[in-house]
Amino acid sequence: MRTRVLIASIVGVLAALAAGFGTYAMGSLGDCVATDSCQVPIGVTIATFGAGLLVAVLATVAGGGLLVMAATFTAIGAGALLAAPHSDVSLWILGVAFVLGGLWVLRIAVPVTRDAVRRQVVEDTGVSGTGVAPPVTDSGATVNGGLADQLAKLDELHRSGALTAAEFDAAKARLLAG
Repeated sequence: MRTRVLIASIVGVLAALAAGFGTYAMGSLGDCVATDSCQVPIGVTIATFGAGLLVAVLATVAGGGLLVMAATFTAIGAGALLAAPHSDVSLWILGVAFVLGGLWVLRIAVPVTRDAVRRQVVEDTGVSGTGVAPPVTDSGATVNGGLADQLAKLDELHRSGALTAAEFDAAKARLLAG
């Protein structure tokens, strides 16, 4: 499962870059056609864009997900913006719209991806890594050393993320009071 997602993501991002290059090349065609100085044939330019976009869409569906979609939007927008000085205002508008669209999708993709990674870690290890620490009760006995050792262990739990700041402060206050 993870291998498929990784491969789809890598292929999708590379295809998005090809689509972005195709966008740039198509946007720059106006200059080279007018001066008959095109270094890449028009058909190759259009095929690069079309194939890149098609593969990026397939990679998105195959598991690359929102990250590949964000890369595709951003690459097409960047290609349009790079070609905009060679064209009219329409490429500026297209470029800005696609880059903003890519950033908007990325804003959604990062939390979704982070949550998917957390679920995969729980599935693989059986440990969630998050949760609430049980309440600290003072038995009066020193188990693992004195107060300094207990405070150090409490600080370690807080730094590792096992305790929130509020839980850490409450436990620390109980240790210092008792």
